Amino acid sequence: MPVRPIPRMNLILCIGGLDPCGAAGILADARMVESLGCRAGVLNLLDTWQGAQRFGGARATSLDVLQRQWEYLTADERPAAIKIGALGSLEQADWLAAAIRSLTCPLVIDPVLLASSGGDLGCPEAILRIAPLASLLTPNREEAGRLFGVDPEDPSWTERCPAPLLVTGADHAARRGETTLEHRLLQAGAEERFQTRLRPGRYRGSGCLLASAITCALARGELLATACAQGLASVDGWLDHAVPLADGVLLPRPGP
Repeated sequence: MPVRPIPRMNLILCIGGLDPCGAAGILADARMVESLGCRAGVLNLLDTWQGAQRFGGARATSLDVLQRQWEYLTADERPAAIKIGALGSLEQADWLAAAIRSLTCPLVIDPVLLASSGGDLGCPEAILRIAPLASLLTPNREEAGRLFGVDPEDPSWTERCPAPLLVTGADHAARRGETTLEHRLLQAGAEERFQTRLRPGRYRGSGCLLASAITCALARGELLATACAQGLASVDGWLDHAVPLADGVLLPRPGP
C-alpha cells in the first residue's frame, strides 16, 4: 500500500519575549500555533524573570545571537507568517525591520507595553519603527491611544495609524463593568466591529494568543476581517477552558 505523504505544515515565526512560567510570550504563541495545525519557530528577543503575579525584570537578547538564529531559521524554509510581541530595544527593531523586508509574508504585531504580571516590558519607539511593515497590529485601547493617537473611548482611524489595527476591548470593558467586549478593526476608509463575551477574572497571555491565532489565519490566506473573526473565536474557546494559576489568575487552554 503506498504511503500517503504528510501535509506540509505552515511555519509561523513567533518573535518576542520568554515568559519562564509559559503563560505568555513566545511559549503562549507556540501553544496556539501548534493547536491550529501550524508549526511554530521562535526567536527570543527578551529574557524575563517573572511569575504568574510578579514581574522582576527583562534583558534584551544580543543582536549577534539573534542574527545567527535568524540565519539558521530562514536558511531552509521561509515562514508562512510572522508574529511579533515584545521588542527589547531600538537596535532589535531596526535589525528586524531590515530582515523582514526581505520576506513576503503576513506580519502581525502585538504591541506589548506592559507584562501581564505587571511592569514595563515594551519599547514604544521600537514598536513605532517596525509598525509600518505590519499587516495588522493588535493593541488594546490604551496601547492604541499611547502609540497611535487613537481615542480610547471611541477608537477610529487616525493619520498616525501606520497599518490596520484591531483595537481589542477587554481592558476597557472590564474597567467600565460591561459584559460584552467590542473589538474594532480599523483601516483607512473602513471599520469593522466584532463582539465577544466578557468573562469574570484575570486571564494571562490572551493578547499573545489572539495575535498568534490571527497570524495562522493569515498564513492560510484568509482576508484580514475573516482572520480577525477566526482569531477571536479561537481565543474565546480557550477562555472557556481556562485553569487557575496563582492567586486566581487564569491560564487559557484549548478544549478537550
